[in-house]
Amino acid sequence: MKKVLVIHYGELALKGGNRKLFEKKLEENVRTALTAAEIPHHIQRQYGRMVVEEGVADAFTNEEQIISVIQHVFGISTLAFAYVIHGQYEDIEKTVLQLLAGHDFTTFSVRARRINKQFPMSSEEVNRTLGARIVEEYNKQVQLTNPDIEVRISITTDGQFISFAKQRGAGGLPNGTSGKFISMLSSGIDSPVASFRMMKRGARVFFLHFHSYPMTSRASIENTEEIVQQLQQYQPDSILLLAPLAEMQKAIVRQAPPSFRILLYRKAMFDIAQRLAHLHRAKGVITGESLGQVASQTIENMTAVTQDIRLPVLRPLIGCDKQEIMDEAQRIGTYDISIRPYEDCCSLLVPPSVETRARAEDLRRFQDQLPWEEMIADVIVNTERRVV
Repeated sequence: MKKVLVIHYGELALKGGNRKLFEKKLEENVRTALTAAEIPHHIQRQYGRMVVEEGVADAFTNEEQIISVIQHVFGISTLAFAYVIHGQYEDIEKTVLQLLAGHDFTTFSVRARRINKQFPMSSEEVNRTLGARIVEEYNKQVQLTNPDIEVRISITTDGQFISFAKQRGAGGLPNGTSGKFISMLSSGIDSPVASFRMMKRGARVFFLHFHSYPMTSRASIENTEEIVQQLQQYQPDSILLLAPLAEMQKAIVRQAPPSFRILLYRKAMFDIAQRLAHLHRAKGVITGESLGQVASQTIENMTAVTQDIRLPVLRPLIGCDKQEIMDEAQRIGTYDISIRPYEDCCSLLVPPSVETRARAEDLRRFQDQLPWEEMIADVIVNTERRVV
């Protein structure tokens, strides 16, 4: 009898001819996560599952640590520690009764799944026979809904896997299977959640933070670094790009009407993000915008600001209300960092009101009055690249 960690994946099973590519990437990501946590391991891919064995012993020594690490790997639906045997029904029964002796329970259920059709008993026959044997041996009660313990048996061509508890995984697609993207990351609440959602859909995210240091403090930079460190649990070796926007903001303030300042800041950010995306071979730009949440995020303003952007602009929070976003920020661990006081680049030199129905031609008119291309190039040249 050997103890292993069994990983099941959901969406990957629907990928048809590309399934092996997704499975290979998931295995690579699991291996990277375990190696970073200094957990010796051996991984074997089987049909519909991945089996992880301890690299130095017959049983895992720190189950909580392993679960914590693997639960941050996207692409996994469930995971469970299981005991593997190779035998007939009698061996399954003997092993289950032996293992149950170490558990305190009053009610139980048995859920067998026969993947190996050569096994002589059906799933239902295993459920009934083993359930009756547990009642006889331990005088416990069968309860199919919310039992104290659930005996799960997976009968495969690679052996019989016996487990008693499964954990939910992070879901989604393996990080890196959907390509690279640039995420415009402030140190606020929304953009970290937007980044997380795209990482969950397989995006490899490069984080781009615009700051106004030294016109503001370094608080937004420091907060953003912590946010990326928190998100790095789901995406190791993340890249953070720090783009200085202060000089460009000063020029915009001198030239443009107050109500258009923030929109021109945003237009500059998208122009810079697009060019950095090309440099890093990224496929699109991610933002934390939510329709109508603030004055600059009307549909007219979002259209005008991105009118000249040729890459896809992804807004995963576009239909979310603020409470939904805050709840998710708390779940992923970025909320407490995001609510710390800071000055971001868009709050600098904020006008009393913002134009809510801007047109692209209005922004281009003000843009043409500035040395726009030179300023954009200067920001890119001075953008700092950090591996977090």
